[in-house]
Amino acid sequence: SYGVRNFEMSAGLNWHSGKPYTEPVKPNEIVNNKINYDAPNSSRLDDYLRVDFSAKYRFNINNKVRAQFGISIWNILNRQNVINRYFSITDNNQLESSQQSSLGRTPNLIFRVNF
Repeated sequence: SYGVRNFEMSAGLNWHSGKPYTEPVKPNEIVNNKINYDAPNSSRLDDYLRVDFSAKYRFNINNKVRAQFGISIWNILNRQNVINRYFSITDNNQLESSQQSSLGRTPNLIFRVNF
């Protein structure tokens, strides 16, 4: 982070190794209409990486009213981070895999007035 007079800005890096999960056994993914899972937590998602940035400017509107204007951007690199993976059986007895991803690039604005 860095600040000069009424201006502040900061950046951050959020990284961690991929979350462990359990995959179905290939090629026998479905046995007796149930998912046949491999050993628990034997697979791992890709590493998670997110870079964020924020900036804020403080100023006076008059002697009694102060204000702040700020902007932040999460996931500046717009990296698609998979945060979870799920498996289910479809109506026609096929294995379906779905994954949950984090948000892409996400801007945020603030305007705060203190009186």
